[in-house]
Amino acid sequence: MMRILSIFGVVLFLSLSACVFHSESFEKKENSAVVEKISPEYAQWYYVEDYSEYKKLIIKDPWNEGSVLAEYNLVPPTTKLYVDSSVARIDVPVKKVVSLTSAYIGFLKELGSLGVLTGVSGKSYVYSQEVHDQIDQGKTFVFGEEYNLQWEKLIQHDPDALFVTAFPGQNPVEQYKDLGINAVYLVGWQEKTPLARAEWIKVIGLFTGKEKEANELFENIKGEYTRLMQLTEELPKTKILDGFAFKGIWYLPGGESYKACFYKDAGADYVYNNDPEHGDITKDFETIIEDGHDAAIWFYPRMSDRDIRTVMDQDQLEVFKAYRDRQIYYQDARLNIVGGNEYWEKGPARPDLILKDLISIFHPQVVTDHELYFFRNIFEK
Repeated sequence: MMRILSIFGVVLFLSLSACVFHSESFEKKENSAVVEKISPEYAQWYYVEDYSEYKKLIIKDPWNEGSVLAEYNLVPPTTKLYVDSSVARIDVPVKKVVSLTSAYIGFLKELGSLGVLTGVSGKSYVYSQEVHDQIDQGKTFVFGEEYNLQWEKLIQHDPDALFVTAFPGQNPVEQYKDLGINAVYLVGWQEKTPLARAEWIKVIGLFTGKEKEANELFENIKGEYTRLMQLTEELPKTKILDGFAFKGIWYLPGGESYKACFYKDAGADYVYNNDPEHGDITKDFETIIEDGHDAAIWFYPRMSDRDIRTVMDQDQLEVFKAYRDRQIYYQDARLNIVGGNEYWEKGPARPDLILKDLISIFHPQVVTDHELYFFRNIFEK
């Protein structure tokens, strides 16, 4: 009972403090008309309304067509405009961010803004040595998984923003609003193309006060990605397979998925390139043998040669050309001792690096000076 009262007291104090701060510091005016609507070039699931004195970030709902998932008024210290309290308000640039997803740690790092990262869900999800150092130095704290957060510790920490991955069926703002926490639900993982996901760096730029830097970074990444993609346009397509078998069922990405888009852009003929699904698909083992036995490359979402032999026997494996030729790859070339994988942290922000790896695997004659960054052949130590 005492713990509940303690939490209630903290929440009440934060709520009252926030009310006093806003009423004393801001002149109440009518909200100005939208100056400009800023739509991203590739990303589908957000846009920005630029008002004269602040910006509103609108996160669209990928699971309900035409619906808005969440809105955030991003307010700089110079504004004198009273901002409607019915929309979550975040003062920018933020000074304290807790990220429960590793992908947005990567965006913060690309922007040189890891200093504002004051909380993560757990050390085992983090690759960046800089973040591990901040944890050891007491500058960044561990708050646990979203389903098992240390609520009292998080409330006392009072972050400016809590970056959380949104999933279908969640109520993104109300879940945290009563506790005085600004939960920013991000849906970049629902974008279907590599450049669309990478464009979410612009969102992080809005929070960190580095909008210009984010735009410039994205333009550079887009330019390099496009240049690499053009290198493969006239080349023969390398036939590839993806996925793994479990209890007779093969799990692999659909033909319109994020991974399949990478394969197309890298000049590969993915076995299920023409499949219309954006998410994962399943096939029976016999179908996979028929369609993919002669694929030159196999991307296996496990870690080792030993691991692959625990789910498939030798006779099954020998059917596949990629296995016989020892051409099976996995994205764990940069894995630290606690399990953090840079592919998941840096990859969403740097699709150009992923694409260069893939082109090097499919068409090594095109990028002869490249050493694989994210991927490795599972048969090589």
